[in-house]
Amino acid sequence: MEFYKPTITRNDMEAVLMSMADEAVGPGERMKTFKKELSHFLSFKNAICLRSFTNGVIYMMRSLGIKKNDRVLISVFANSIYKDIAKLMDIELVECDVNIQNGVMDIDSVKEDVDAALICDCYLRLPDVSNLRKKGVKIMYDLSDYVGCDFDSSLADIAIVSLEDDKLISAAGGSCVMSSRVKLLEPLREETLSDLNAAFSLRQLNSYNFYLKKRKKIREAYIQAVEISPNKIFSFHSEEGSDNAFRFAVYLDNFKECEDFFKRNKIPVRHSFDNTIYSLNPDRKLFKNASSLWPKVFDIPFYYYLKADDIALISKVLKVLP
Repeated sequence: MEFYKPTITRNDMEAVLMSMADEAVGPGERMKTFKKELSHFLSFKNAICLRSFTNGVIYMMRSLGIKKNDRVLISVFANSIYKDIAKLMDIELVECDVNIQNGVMDIDSVKEDVDAALICDCYLRLPDVSNLRKKGVKIMYDLSDYVGCDFDSSLADIAIVSLEDDKLISAAGGSCVMSSRVKLLEPLREETLSDLNAAFSLRQLNSYNFYLKKRKKIREAYIQAVEISPNKIFSFHSEEGSDNAFRFAVYLDNFKECEDFFKRNKIPVRHSFDNTIYSLNPDRKLFKNASSLWPKVFDIPFYYYLKADDIALISKVLKVLP
């Protein structure tokens, strides 16, 4: 059993081959169609597509007017790549702790002044940014794991979605920057997503609802299993609102015993907040709530190509975890 396997169908392959047959290899009409459809799907007016996530973040920040020495508020559970980008742009990240109940960034715990805030979701939850807006703070969103969820795009000055291979809508790499408020900088052709990649991601976007049904079915099996055990579901899910059933995490009080139990059953699991800013921080005691959550929240294998036998095994193990 693999921890994660991207969803690649024959139709996806055919879309890429058709792009090659049309000699549409570089940025062109397929890229324009994809960025138009994705921005419409997420309710933004304008978008640009780039070949890397790093470049996407840089374009997002520069489009918003973020400059050298500006201070950007960010959760310690945000992707660690933002530390590297901050160095490239010579900006300061103001790291904040999280809510102990759900891992959402605790904006109100930070009393320092900031120029902008980068909001990342925590398992389909987002913090309230109203106080930041009142202070005139520029608001950026990383919606990479939030595609397809209920979201008020008017809350964002600008947003980004990763198109890497482990994301919901994949272009096998790249990113899409979107805004309805600010003018987006136009990327160089060499930095723009190619039609080959766009053909792949366009197919994935158009198949969103098809894949969603399978993911929700798997999630329902996991939910029923965890509810029987003494453990708690960490991932948020809504029966009334829309959510994308993209990842599944469990809060485990007896995390060491449970981790060993998963290993004995050959089920690969991961700490949910590995590869975050917190995991790189030399002084983790500064973030009390993050320190409490980090060793106890695990991601469970959860993807379209999971076999029925694997789903049954994972569900069985989730029921009997100590």
